[in-house]
Amino acid sequence: MKLRRNIEAKLYNFSFLSRYGEIFLMFVLVFEE
Repeated sequence: MKLRRNIEAKLYNFSFLSRYGEIFLMFVLVFEE
């Protein structure tokens, strides 16, 4: 999905927030299901 691509790109840009990135990714996976 375009939205997920956008979120993934943001996670890469904010890699220094890897801890928040993991939590955000979990939320994305939950919303996708």
